[in-house]
Amino acid sequence: MAQHQLWSDGQDRGIEIAGWSIQAHKAPILNAAQTDKATAELDFPLPEICFGNNSLTLRHKASRSSYVFDTMSALHAVDPTGEHPTGGLLGVKVAHANEWQSTRDPVLSGWGTTQEAQTLKIAKKFDWSYTTAYPGHSPDDSLSWQVRKDHNGIPMERLASQTEPILFFEEVCLFEDELHDCGTSRLDVRIRVMPFGFFVLSRFFLRIDRVLFRIFDTRLFHDFATNEIIRETRGRQAAYDTVLAQAKAERKDDLSALNDPVWVAHTLGLLDRIPSSTSTSAVSSTASYLAQNTRQASTVVPGVCLPNRTPQIVAHRKNQPSESIKLPTWNGDVTQLEIAQMS
Repeated sequence: MAQHQLWSDGQDRGIEIAGWSIQAHKAPILNAAQTDKATAELDFPLPEICFGNNSLTLRHKASRSSYVFDTMSALHAVDPTGEHPTGGLLGVKVAHANEWQSTRDPVLSGWGTTQEAQTLKIAKKFDWSYTTAYPGHSPDDSLSWQVRKDHNGIPMERLASQTEPILFFEEVCLFEDELHDCGTSRLDVRIRVMPFGFFVLSRFFLRIDRVLFRIFDTRLFHDFATNEIIRETRGRQAAYDTVLAQAKAERKDDLSALNDPVWVAHTLGLLDRIPSSTSTSAVSSTASYLAQNTRQASTVVPGVCLPNRTPQIVAHRKNQPSESIKLPTWNGDVTQLEIAQMS
């Protein structure tokens, strides 16, 4: 067993291991004064549930390298105008627009009252979905990242193995907004530390009912026996009806999977593998991949794909949009592998 020390102090929990100091800071949601200050800094309204002081910090003492995930940095990556091609959803129509208006005034204005789903108009324009492609950051640029296409990436099979004990685990929620019952926008960070290394998954999850699903993942892995840190970023989106059809095919009347970021992320990954030329009839008879999964959901490691799972998708062309719904351009819809070397 690797030598390590667990510690806890009020709102902080952490572990000291292999020259690393890992700290999870979990504070209450911002109070009124803190909310006013943060809103002024960002120049747009905060999410309904905002843990503005929460963070996950990883520090390597010898090299003075560090990496941080924190709420305010993530919100700074939200498009403040809603007009940039980074995922801004200013023009996306949502269901129950009138109800949204009644809860967000005076921040929101200009909604119509005769139609349920009208284009959002905001007194101070911003991306109300809080889409953020924030991958974490290295303070003072203590880590330099290089894109690598010749690297094997994160060893997912090793991480999926249950032979190594988990010495430390923490989940840190950064923010969440239910978009006034029109969906969910949420960002959280999870870390687990094993005797051989650590693995971090930062996941942004967006569901806008009748419109789309969106996931942006950042995975960070370090093997204590090496000097490198691996970072994988991956974003996916698909039309709501496409994902809904998959859930109905797998679970019939049980649509709780639509609220499960793990299931949605895996489904978006499978949808992304379907060639755009695939006809709906060619895949209409496939069964659910979940039906072939014999592992219990409680044992699934978030962010780690299960081995030997055959991708099987119901009849839908890749990212086929709902009727009258056009998916917005999103620069987060990418996959990238980067390596940083510690000195």
